[in-house]
Amino acid sequence: MSWLFLAVLLAAGCKTSGGGSGFGQGGGAVPKGFQSLTVPRAEIPIGALWMEGVGPDGAGQPEENRVRTQSVASLESDQSLSAGVEGAIARYLKLTGSGSERVKISLTSLTIERVKSLANVELGSGQGLLYEGLRAGRITLTYKSTMEASIRAAASEQNLPITASVGGNAENTLVLDGSGLFIGYRVVRLVPDGVDREKEQLEDRVVRLEPYEIELNTGPMNKCYCNTGRDGAAYDRCSREAPSVANVVNYGRFTGTGGQSYSEKFQVPGALAGVTRVSLGTTMSDSSISSDTLNFWLVYAPMVQDGAEHGLGQICSIFIEDKSYVELVRSRFRVQAVPNPVAPGW
Repeated sequence: MSWLFLAVLLAAGCKTSGGGSGFGQGGGAVPKGFQSLTVPRAEIPIGALWMEGVGPDGAGQPEENRVRTQSVASLESDQSLSAGVEGAIARYLKLTGSGSERVKISLTSLTIERVKSLANVELGSGQGLLYEGLRAGRITLTYKSTMEASIRAAASEQNLPITASVGGNAENTLVLDGSGLFIGYRVVRLVPDGVDREKEQLEDRVVRLEPYEIELNTGPMNKCYCNTGRDGAAYDRCSREAPSVANVVNYGRFTGTGGQSYSEKFQVPGALAGVTRVSLGTTMSDSSISSDTLNFWLVYAPMVQDGAEHGLGQICSIFIEDKSYVELVRSRFRVQAVPNPVAPGW
């Protein structure tokens, strides 16, 4: 199989930041391409590869690598999806009545859950990915008042909390909390849409590659080298065991605490260990994905034992040669929905 790797997968064992989506959309319409589940489920393997005719392959991504990205006011914009979801909920609650016994079902305040980072996902060229799940949110049931006991029993049997109820002469309304239920999903393919590269030399140990600022601290390697001797073997070992540290600040992303820009630290050994690739995670929406990677190539000039004149023989300085650089690689992908994915039970 021909493998399509995102930038974050270009090197085995590369470091990942987990990358947030940065999209906290609210109250919009559900994106095109969602399918209703045959029966609602408490869990679906978001982030699993999708095998057509079989379904998801594997357990998907863990909870910490998922994010609720968007709220959906209702399903009015997609009548086909709405009808499928309402039918699935009717089967789930065993509401099989018709005519005067028919229960009207409506859903509001739904949420979409998506993979947060694709750093650990190996996606084959043209292969499907279970990219998103749709959670039910608020389920409103309207029914003939004589059905009150049976409707409440159905909700209790499926452990759906009742959040509100309204009684009338002819009709009653019950509102259930369905946020723990998945009722839909979207399978997509990622279509390559270009790669951007930007490279800067590490002159003053600080580089700006929008929207990032990278500052290099050679202190850990400095200390290791000075404490183990100044021969070549010590230099090589310290470059691996006590590498420099890069502090990466993303001025386009905020922590939510006092409006501070998001920052993260990464260990970066010298060039003797090869190019160090650091994943900055993925920026994801319902229509596109971009993944950012920093490539470090650090070449150190000869060590200077500059503390000897002050009687401090174990103090030395490390200088970065001009040939050292850091490169930002941004890989872009279009999210293409797989129409009508087929799998038993889905």
